[in-house]
Amino acid sequence: SSDVGPRNKLVEPLQEAFFFPPPFCRMTSAAGNTVDHTTDVYNNAPTATTINLTAEITINPREGAGSSVVDKVEFYKESSGAVPKYIGDGTLVAGTSPSQYRLSYSAGSHGVVGSVKTYFANCIARSVQDGTKKVPSYSQPVRVKR
Repeated sequence: SSDVGPRNKLVEPLQEAFFFPPPFCRMTSAAGNTVDHTTDVYNNAPTATTINLTAEITINPREGAGSSVVDKVEFYKESSGAVPKYIGDGTLVAGTSPSQYRLSYSAGSHGVVGSVKTYFANCIARSVQDGTKKVPSYSQPVRVKR
């Protein structure tokens, strides 16, 4: 029929999530403190030169063990009224299970002493069957005071 329009491709993240579910992502440490999701602001020592962030990623493949693997864990900083800013990829913390990734962010880039910024992690899983297929999962944000 001429009334039927062309088929549209699904939005990539949704299509990729159809093949395998997103990983579980959560912040485990902010400014050297364990993230408990009840603390409003995590305090960093005013004399510290870095803001240390740690996130945990757990792969939860639909097709069984080994169908997806960790691709990377990215960290972002939110600023008032602006798009979140990518601040770097985490480095695997050896011997952790589930896998944890750490990023040491410059305290100077955070802002002046007394400023509060919001950080979050983006954990990305990659399909073993098709390495071009990736799916993200965002952690709950945490607020850090320098």
